[in-house]
Amino acid sequence: MEGYENYESTTQTAQRLGIDRSNVLRLCRQGRIPGVIKVGEGKGGLWLVPKGAVPSRANFGPASKWEKAMPSPWVESPPQT
Repeated sequence: MEGYENYESTTQTAQRLGIDRSNVLRLCRQGRIPGVIKVGEGKGGLWLVPKGAVPSRANFGPASKWEKAMPSPWVESPPQT
C-alpha cells in the first residue's frame, strides 16, 4: 500500500512480538500501541502498526511473552549519585 511504508500489518506485528494476532488486534482497539492507524471502517477495516512499535505497558498484568522475549524498549533512569 503506497504511503504506508513505515507500517506493518497486525500479522507481522504479532510475529515480531511473539504473540497471537488476536492479541495485537485487541491492543490496537484499546489504543495501547502508539501510532496505530485504522484504514477503513467497521470490521472490514485494516489496522496498521508503525514498524518497531511496542504496546503500552499501562494496565498490564504479569510480563507477557513479548516483554520476556525482547530487550526492554523502556529506558530506565540511571541511578543518582
